[in-house]
Formats: sequence, structure tokens, C-alpha cells
Amino acid sequence: MTNMSNLHNLALVCMILFVLNRAADGLICYSCSGCSGEVNKNDTETKTVPNNQGYSCVKMWTPIYVKRDVMKYCIEGNVAGVGTWCCQTDYCNDATQVITTSCLWLSVGAFVLMKLF
Repeated sequence: MTNMSNLHNLALVCMILFVLNRAADGLICYSCSGCSGEVNKNDTETKTVPNNQGYSCVKMWTPIYVKRDVMKYCIEGNVAGVGTWCCQTDYCNDATQVITTSCLWLSVGAFVLMKLF
């Protein structure tokens, strides 16, 4: 029983260290203006901001201009494909195409309704 208790304590310590390490690392986002298309991961500036303080990686997109950066208290908005998309994981604002969660759920809902009726 002692070995199981020691293993449990070790797992708990590892989990705490992992969480503290992630909090210390911060959120890493790409930062560029006029950077449409795929992000050149070797040549694009990044910014690191503290985790758990309201920061998000952001991608602002229009048909002629793209900006990637970091923003505090980001609010998503999308009108006809022009808008702002927010995410909270490292390097998540690198996507070349954007789709919002609400758009995804709307598509799933429409599919389900079509199958029901």
C-alpha cells in the first residue's frame, strides 16, 4: 500500500509542477501586420504574455489585410468573413483559414435539423 501512496504523491507533485510551469511560460502568439497566408514560423515575430490574465492570441482579417497579435479581453466578431478571431493556446493565431465556434455550431445545428425534417 505504501508504494501506491508514494506513486499517488509523485503523480500529484508532477501535476502541480506541470500547471505551475504552464502558468510561468505564458501564452505565445504570432505578431505581424499584413501577414496574409501561411505564417512563416521561422521568420514571424512572437509575443509572450502572462497566462490567466485575460490575454488571447488574435487574428484580424479582411480580404485585403491580415493582422496577428495579442489582445487583452479579445471579443470575437465576424460579418461576412471580415472580423476578429480569438484563441488561448500557444501559436493558435497561425491559421490561414478562420472559422468561429459559433459558425461551426450553426453548421452542425443546420445539419441536424435537415436530418430531422
